[in-house]
Amino acid sequence: MSRRCHTPKYRIEVSYNNGTRCSFTTWERRCGRANTKNLEAWRVRMNASFQPGGINAHINVHISKAELVNQFTGETVAAVNAPMFETV
Repeated sequence: MSRRCHTPKYRIEVSYNNGTRCSFTTWERRCGRANTKNLEAWRVRMNASFQPGGINAHINVHISKAELVNQFTGETVAAVNAPMFETV
């Protein structure tokens, strides 16, 4: 019996408001197609989860930039930046 590994096609790389940059997670199909519109919607949802009462409220950060990167080619397929002043 063989097991197959699945490497997700896209990963999300983020920059936080404190200057930290990291590879956050993989892009899930339930988020829709890998494009700028859906990446921005994901960024807004994640930032909402960092607010008081959100599931990630214990983490005191804000995603200021997000990029969708093809894990096989290294190509950035979508990128979004938070507005200069964003009400959260």
